[in-house]
Amino acid sequence: MIQNFLSIIIKYGSTFLFVLMELVCFYLIISYNQTQTEIWANSSNIISGSFYEKYNNLRSFVNLREENNVLALENARLMRELASVRFEEQEVDSTIAAQFQFIPALVINNSINTLNNRITLNKGLNDGIKKGMGVITQEGIVGIVVYASDHFSTVNSLLNVQTKVSGLIKRTKTLGDLSWRGRNPEIVSMNSVPQYISVELGDSIITSGYSTMFPKGHPVGVVGNFKENPRTGYFDIDVQLAVDLASITQVYVITNTVYDEIEQFEKESLDE
Repeated sequence: MIQNFLSIIIKYGSTFLFVLMELVCFYLIISYNQTQTEIWANSSNIISGSFYEKYNNLRSFVNLREENNVLALENARLMRELASVRFEEQEVDSTIAAQFQFIPALVINNSINTLNNRITLNKGLNDGIKKGMGVITQEGIVGIVVYASDHFSTVNSLLNVQTKVSGLIKRTKTLGDLSWRGRNPEIVSMNSVPQYISVELGDSIITSGYSTMFPKGHPVGVVGNFKENPRTGYFDIDVQLAVDLASITQVYVITNTVYDEIEQFEKESLDE
C-alpha cells in the first residue's frame, strides 16, 4: 500500500508540485492585487450565479410538477361542484350528481389525422380508471376510455368514427346522436333531430346524461351549420366542438360510483 503510494508520488510528484505551486501563485495574485481580486469576485459571482440559477430552475420545475398535481386535484373537486350546479339547472336530483367523481390525467399521446384517433393517458387501473368511462376537460367532452392497463389508458376521442355520444340541444331539450364523419377535426355531426324542431345557429349542445359515461349538461359545442335532409326527415347538424382536441394536455376521467350496478342491471334485464 505504502509502496504503491510512493510509486505514485515518484511518478507524478512533479505534476502535483506544479499544480500546487500554481494554486499558491493564483491565491497570492488574487489576495494582493486589487484588480485581480475584483476580476475573481466578478467571475465567481457569475459562475455561482449561473449555478444557483440552474439549481433554482430545477427546484422550481420539480415544485411546479407538484403544484400542478395539487391544482389538478383542486380542479377535479371544482368540476364535481360544477356538475352539481349543472344538474340543478337541469332540475335533476342532486343525489345523481354525487355519483360522479373526476380523476385528473395527463395526455401523453394524441392523434387527429386518422379515422380512428386515440389518446393515451398517464393514468390506468391503479388510479381507478376502467373501460367505458368518459373523458372531459373543463371546456367540453373529449372521448371514451376503451382500454386500461395498470398505469395507462387509451381513449377513443370524439374524432374517432367509432365514438357515439348522446347529445342534447340545450334550448329545446331535444335529443340527438353525435358522431364524427372523419373530415374536419373541429366539427362533429348531430343526427336524429326531427325537422319540426326549432334549430338555430349558435345553439348550445350538451351531454344528455342518458349514459353512465357523462353527467348531464357538460358542454359539447355549438351549432355551426344545419340543413334539412329530405331523405331521412331529420336535420344534418354540424356541431363546432368546444374543445380543441389537437392541443389538449390535461383531462379528467369521469367515474360513476354506480357504474357496475347499472351495467349489471342492464345485463340482467337483457337476459330475461
